[in-house]
Amino acid sequence: MIIIACVDDNFGLMFNLRRQSKDREVTKRICEITKGEKLLISEYSKSLFEDCNVCVDNMFLEKADKGDFLFIEDTNNIDFNKVEKIILFFWNRVYPCDLILDIPKGYKEVYSKEFPGFSHDIIREVHYEKVD
Repeated sequence: MIIIACVDDNFGLMFNLRRQSKDREVTKRICEITKGEKLLISEYSKSLFEDCNVCVDNMFLEKADKGDFLFIEDTNNIDFNKVEKIILFFWNRVYPCDLILDIPKGYKEVYSKEFPGFSHDIIREVHYEKVD
């Protein structure tokens, strides 16, 4: 499976049960990346992806298979044994956080680019692949 998430510079996902931030340019980019494929998301993330082909299911982590795209926002309970690739969008800021995406060793950065966001001056997109 391919994990997609938005994080701050400390890999923070959420604070006080809320997303740290959002940016419509990031959402648009995620829809481009997953075009033609389903993006598995939780009910919490549904409002972000109204113009994208999504499958809403709060059990999506358990049901995901190889090659599936998953947008992670409100959980960090991930079986990294099943994760072949990680795509992160960095806000290039540090926000308060109480839920962190803790990526284990064994992934290497294979792609990185910056682009202007709508509510953020610069968004950094970074792809990581599992190293065998």
